Order: sequence, then structure tokens, then C-alpha cells
Amino acid sequence: MKTIAIVCLLSIVFYIGCGSTTSNRSYYPYSEAEYRTRQVLAGAVLIAGVIFVVWVIDGASKLNSAEMESWKGHHVSELIRSVGPPQRIVSDAAGGKIYIWRSEVKIPLAKEKTERRGTATVIG
Repeated sequence: MKTIAIVCLLSIVFYIGCGSTTSNRSYYPYSEAEYRTRQVLAGAVLIAGVIFVVWVIDGASKLNSAEMESWKGHHVSELIRSVGPPQRIVSDAAGGKIYIWRSEVKIPLAKEKTERRGTATVIG
């Protein structure tokens, strides 16, 4: 089902980005062939970007699922010793407990790079 949704989304993006034409092209400084080439390249870049984002999100969810599966069969006290106490514990409908951990990921926006002459801040 997920694959079908992705293919449909990419088809729509491709159609909108590459299949449409403009009604008034008098303001474009290049020929029809150059215009179509640019339009196809822009659509290809857009599709590649969408595929990359989907690939990254799918890989992260698989990694998280594999990590959670590795704890099956272990006692919860082992998990608490390993990762620390949970932020919350809630009850489920079957009378069990759901342990909830929260983790923050900090993404640095600037890196410091030390060189022979001093320190430079690189942004990007």
C-alpha cells in the first residue's frame, strides 16, 4: 500500500512539473526544446528529492523498529538499566503498562573548524 501511494504521488508530481505547458511563453529567453529540457530536468530533480526524503524516513523507521524488536523477551528492568528511567508510564486497555521514553536530538547549525591560524566558523 505504501509503495502504491509513493508511485501515485511521484506520478502526480511528475505530471505537474513536467507535463504542463504555459500558455504564454513569449517572455522565455530560450527555445521550445531548451524550455522542455529545463522542465524535464526540474521534474527529475523534484522526483529525486521526494524519493530521497521517503527513503530516509523509511530507513529511520526500520532502524527504530529493529531496535525496539531487539528488546523483546527482556525484562523491563534491563531496559531501564540500559537507557534510563522512562518519562511516563501509562496503562493500556489490556491491563499492561506502556513505558514512554523521550529523547532529544540536537542538530548543530554551525561547526567550528580549528586551523593553524585560528578558529573559523563554517555555516552550512
